[in-house]
Amino acid sequence: MKSNDVQIWRTFIFYIKKHLFIPVLLLAVYTIWFICSNVFAQAENFELSIQHRRGDAAELKPITVTGKLVDGYHSAGFIWHENNLVHETVIFKEAAPNRFTRSTTRNTQYRFEGQEFSIHANQYFAEYTIIKQRLHGQGYYSGSTENATITLPIQAATDYANYFNQISYGLTAINDDVYFTVPVSTTHEGINGIYKVSFAATDRISEQQSVSFPITSFTLPGKDAPQEEQLAIAGLDATGDKLLLLVTQNNQLIINSFAANGSFLGKSVVPNIQLISTSKQLAEAIASNAKAYYANYSTYRNNEQISFVFSSIENFGDKLIVTIDNNQPDKLASVMRIHPESEQLYYSENDSATLQDIRFVDGKLYVLSTFLDNGPDYVYLTDPLRSTRLVLQVYSNHSKIYEGELITNMNDDKIQLIQEDAARVEFHERRHRRFEELAIQPAALAQQNKSSYSSSGIKDAARLQGR
Repeated sequence: MKSNDVQIWRTFIFYIKKHLFIPVLLLAVYTIWFICSNVFAQAENFELSIQHRRGDAAELKPITVTGKLVDGYHSAGFIWHENNLVHETVIFKEAAPNRFTRSTTRNTQYRFEGQEFSIHANQYFAEYTIIKQRLHGQGYYSGSTENATITLPIQAATDYANYFNQISYGLTAINDDVYFTVPVSTTHEGINGIYKVSFAATDRISEQQSVSFPITSFTLPGKDAPQEEQLAIAGLDATGDKLLLLVTQNNQLIINSFAANGSFLGKSVVPNIQLISTSKQLAEAIASNAKAYYANYSTYRNNEQISFVFSSIENFGDKLIVTIDNNQPDKLASVMRIHPESEQLYYSENDSATLQDIRFVDGKLYVLSTFLDNGPDYVYLTDPLRSTRLVLQVYSNHSKIYEGELITNMNDDKIQLIQEDAARVEFHERRHRRFEELAIQPAALAQQNKSSYSSSGIKDAARLQGR
């Protein structure tokens, strides 16, 4: 190579090294612009529509559906009332982390009102330790741990006697006050009660601080009592300022209502309902073709009422929904047997609706559910990648009289993965849309925005209060 060529080459290399930051900077600017424009474009192109599949939209007049459809970059709040639908998309300043959501069912770790409770049972000594930890906005623990230990005069008929329900079904709260009872089975004997739980910080426990007293007590008949007298405790719940003790006895569900001080307010009875808590009971119910339901129920609350949802042993999708008004706890507002699955949607035998909210209004039961799409395009996808369908159904006298779906292109979450090997797919929550804070609310919420069905004033519809 000639010396001139070498010199030119060296000069070129020197120039590239000296000014390499320019193409790198341009590439970085272009990348940032592309990402931002894509995020904003998704917000601008967001669409929602209503599809009425059965019945008349006028059935929705007493209620309003609110919620959010979110991913890591957007939050699209919406209000749905009859044929009217409004929404507003907000773009986050930075990608949102994974979010904590409240479950309506219970296990040994039960969360409500920004707190997590875990219960440790020593059945041999009839001793129950409840541990409380506070959570901050994202569901992480915050602050110190508190606990309480309660000893009850209860004996099990055998060392291996089962509780009728998971132990956490005996825990509930009214505002900051926590209450507990033991969900005993018919094999337990002694005296049970509803205890107002007194917590103490774990680093300074004293007897005086951690003593919990019963606000009411009741005797357990035990397994040797006549069958019609034997009872089991399905759970303890709260609605408004009242406590509800769910008792199953003689194929009846008895819901006893108490004031926060333990005063008995009355009871309501659901006849001809058999609750199943053990494999032996399940086998017997199947053999006798009994109309039976699993004991572990889900709870849905609002300011006016509380609903208990039991699943059938024959078809988990079949539900028995028992609703009680806060102001009349000794009277059943509604007892409805429903089948919330939609014939219009793809789903397999193993899939059932996930109930999001329930409200009973003017003799009709409104049920808001989500379904995982099981259509041909999704057959090879894992659950987190299957599209979620949001469906509203209305029931009257156990029959479905309306069904509608909220259609959104933003929820068509194939994410260019349909042709991918499902085993290689990684789910990233920040990039996948999901429904959050879904609620059925009074129609008055829609009336507040009726003057102009536009996005004005509902930057975040799911946070609107009135439940």
